Amino acid sequence: MSERVEPYDLALGDALRWHPNAPQAFLVTDDTGRGALAQRAHPSDPDQRCVVLRWDVVHYSLFGPPNDEARNQHRLYKAGLKNIDWLAVVRDSELVAVLRPAWHNRLVAVPLHYIVVSKNCVIEVVAENVDMFRIEGNPRQAAPASLSRRLEWRSPATTTSRARGPSVAGRPCGQPHRALACACNRLSARRSG
Repeated sequence: MSERVEPYDLALGDALRWHPNAPQAFLVTDDTGRGALAQRAHPSDPDQRCVVLRWDVVHYSLFGPPNDEARNQHRLYKAGLKNIDWLAVVRDSELVAVLRPAWHNRLVAVPLHYIVVSKNCVIEVVAENVDMFRIEGNPRQAAPASLSRRLEWRSPATTTSRARGPSVAGRPCGQPHRALACACNRLSARRSG
């Protein structure tokens, strides 16, 4: 099968968006396998805290060209990147296939190839899951802050969502619903709590 880029829904209820023209994207990774991307909130978003995507068990990350004006030069443009405005996942990723021999049979989940488009760059991350947080400060402060402290799922200071694995039939994880393994469970608990 050939690679295809599809929008990735974190099941937040509202679309995840950041400032389209001045996001001030900032990506940070650490040696414990975590990575975070922070960008300014979209101007129409009532919550103006930074939008932070945080990945766990990061196997690969890249922050670089092309910018929005040259995006048609990206290798995944014709595979669906041309239709992406925010967060996406690459299905049948050649990058994941290339990295697979480096992974041992100990992997709990098969990592996904996430792709984020921004004004000045494209961000690609291969990781096992992604969380979304809203954190005060500018992106250079918010990204490291998401790695340096434990952010609780129901903390009033942050808004979070977690998604793992491919999206199937409206379920973010595509897996049987298990406690602590699926965003559907956390989001339902948060909405009812």
